[in-house]
Amino acid sequence: MIETIKGASKKLSHVIAASLICVIPTKEAAAQSGDSAVPINTYGMPGMIDMPIARSFEDAQTTASFSAIDGQRNTTLSFQITPRLTGAFRYAVLDDFRGLNFTNFDRSFDLHYRMFDEGRIRPALAVGLRDLAGTGLFSGEYVVASKQLGERVLVTAGMGWGAYGTQNSFDNPLGIINSGFETRTRRSSLGGEPNAGQWFRGPAAAFAGISWQMSDRLTFNAEYSSDAQSRELVGGPDGLASPFNFGLQYRIGTGSTLSAQVLHGETVGVSAHFSLNPRKPPYGGDTSPAPIPVLKRGDTAATWAGAITQDAIPDDRRVNVVTTLLENEDISLEAISIRQSSVLVRISNTGFESQPQAIGRTARILALSMPSRIETFEIESMRRGVPISRVTLQRRMLERLENTPDAISQSLAETIISAGRNDPNVVNLPEDKLSWSVSPFLGLSLFEPNNPVRADLGVQLAASYAFSPSLTLSGAVRAKLLGNRDEIAFSSDSVLPRVRSNRGLYDKASDVWLNNLSLSHMGRLSDDIYTRVSIGYLEEMFAGVSGEILWKPVESRLALGLEVNHVLQRDNDRLFGFDDYDYDVTTGHLSAYYAMQNGFDLQLDVGRYLAGDWGGTIGVDRRFGNGWSIGAFATLTDVSFEDFGEGSFDKGVRFTIPLEWALGRPSGANVSSGLRPIQRDGGARLNVSGRLYPTVRNLHEPELRDKWGRFWR
Repeated sequence: MIETIKGASKKLSHVIAASLICVIPTKEAAAQSGDSAVPINTYGMPGMIDMPIARSFEDAQTTASFSAIDGQRNTTLSFQITPRLTGAFRYAVLDDFRGLNFTNFDRSFDLHYRMFDEGRIRPALAVGLRDLAGTGLFSGEYVVASKQLGERVLVTAGMGWGAYGTQNSFDNPLGIINSGFETRTRRSSLGGEPNAGQWFRGPAAAFAGISWQMSDRLTFNAEYSSDAQSRELVGGPDGLASPFNFGLQYRIGTGSTLSAQVLHGETVGVSAHFSLNPRKPPYGGDTSPAPIPVLKRGDTAATWAGAITQDAIPDDRRVNVVTTLLENEDISLEAISIRQSSVLVRISNTGFESQPQAIGRTARILALSMPSRIETFEIESMRRGVPISRVTLQRRMLERLENTPDAISQSLAETIISAGRNDPNVVNLPEDKLSWSVSPFLGLSLFEPNNPVRADLGVQLAASYAFSPSLTLSGAVRAKLLGNRDEIAFSSDSVLPRVRSNRGLYDKASDVWLNNLSLSHMGRLSDDIYTRVSIGYLEEMFAGVSGEILWKPVESRLALGLEVNHVLQRDNDRLFGFDDYDYDVTTGHLSAYYAMQNGFDLQLDVGRYLAGDWGGTIGVDRRFGNGWSIGAFATLTDVSFEDFGEGSFDKGVRFTIPLEWALGRPSGANVSSGLRPIQRDGGARLNVSGRLYPTVRNLHEPELRDKWGRFWR
């Protein structure tokens, strides 16, 4: 037991170290090291053909790469985590594996770090790890230098170990430091375990390459490869006809590239790469309709009844005017209180990804509709009947700054952001209690052991009934129309309670199911303490009760939370029964959240998981001002790597894409998902909706300040 804990602690240190690299502040690099046209190799990383180069993609660039080379097919998702650090997840299909006439499916992670930028004489220098947390089939490390010669030629040379050290190798020069570098041990067959003990060990080999940009779209690449191992994995010969690779790369348009290669004098391959950048919307920026101008007191506004001033609006119509104008912006007015010199409004924003943009539009509407005696606007942002934060601003500030060059910084300096208040004198306006929708749904199973992509397409009927603003009954029924998730060859060998590995049985059992049905209440005990209680069918596989409490001061970047759940595993048909498994468990976590000022969020969860295992999850997410987020997580528990099974421990990547960014028009909706190399039972957590931290974080001061640039839009 002690040895197991020591081993888990050692692996956790690797996870933490990798996470910290992601959040070290870095200085923005020169264009030559963060170019959107950096060549991409067959492994989806900065490189020419197979070998790496000392370049980085443009900061935040996200790339999907697909390559087919004889019996090997790679699908890679890469992300430029910081200006210097690139990460990737890869799914490889290997036909005729090692000449044994069967197909192998492999998953792996890569890291590439640019240590030095290129100078007038000095080349750029990078170090990298390929397949650092997989089965080790492609495992290799490298140090590489690249230098630009003129405007169109790039030369590269480097040294590699592991798979990069299998062609014309020589003794490891690091053996001079320690003889342990001369020997490379074999990886665990379970995969998923970062084995730092073998990095940069064993024989080494040299590689080199040259890239010639023949035109703005066409690039010719030639390289001397140091990798003789990868071809052997797909039944290739023990010896290669040639160590030289040649290729052409053609840029179709912004973010799209096609490549063709001749490898080792005997194999032809093709690749396609598709890139996007969260910082660059496909429609070129904000295309939302312009806001109404700030109407200064004494000016007139044009209406269907002619020009009027704010004081000319009848008092009994002011609330209707505000409600209608806000509805036009997809903002709901939940309460309004007009006082002698101030007005308080409570709003719920579904129209804009950025809350400051919704607050700015609300302020303009108040300037148009409130009598001239009103000087102070208090705008409270609401979530599920709870006032999360209050923005207090002066009307004269709006009138003075609307068209000034420094309006953003000046308005933020003159605005007060504080906690929302449970004021019993403020009466909520009547609201629609029942709401419903019909929409399509897409269910994905990605990178499962025997097939990279399986999907179901269907229709979802969702409905909710609000007994009060903070107490809601909601649910959804789904019906599958077509798909192949029920064709997953199911054979769970888990020695743990099968809380996730039995997922295939759920997909096989029924084409119509109850996705969720629960009663949920959100409250606030004080300015800084929020609560949530949910009871019912909480997710597809579990039902029960879930409770949560969160401490999060409105001005703080730190939050602390506690969640406790007691759940029963649902039947495979996902209706109302619990007879198939007769399994119940109490789970819970202590959580710490911290929003760093450089755009990264850290999250640590420690507690008990669905299979009854105890441990912790560390997550790092990079967030962008437009609502995008991309992150990674890893979980280690008291389940041994052997008992966990393939993959060794739970890990993956997650992302959120705002529809406003994708569609080019205002929307408060987003699409969130995650990718795991494999889903097992260890480290599995309940998928309950409405968790408190993501509910309140974007309405608190740190994020309001970070996105204040959209206040005037």
